[in-house]
Amino acid sequence: MIPEMLVTPSQTMRLLRDALTGRGVVTYDSDATTTRSGAAVLSLAQGVVVRIGDQWIRWTNPAHRWQVHPAQHPRGAARLLAAQLGGDAFLRLRVEFPGWTILWIADARICAVAMEAPAFPAVETYSVDDLAVRLRVIEGGRRC
Repeated sequence: MIPEMLVTPSQTMRLLRDALTGRGVVTYDSDATTTRSGAAVLSLAQGVVVRIGDQWIRWTNPAHRWQVHPAQHPRGAARLLAAQLGGDAFLRLRVEFPGWTILWIADARICAVAMEAPAFPAVETYSVDDLAVRLRVIEGGRRC
């Protein structure tokens, strides 16, 4: 638990992201933003957007209802989010391929860009499974 008065929504988001990483949910800086009102927003997966205010962390659960958690306990929110997202194939790709930035883009396409080899072409597809196969082939070729 963190002291109530000492933490901004942006700081809470950093603590939440660290706790999510510890639970195997990878986030990128591009997943995070701050609104004009000062709330922090973290986009984790399709349909799962976490909003962080001064007092609360909230997101929609699988029943499409708000899940609200105290902002002073980001590790508890991370535990609940990780349990909710445990079966998300898109987020599993981020864990399996840490050397790639993997993002949803327009028209339901998924894109992967190598972080350490910027000259390497981006890989795009419409299927999480297809992207995983393609990246495994590329990763296998890089290891040879």
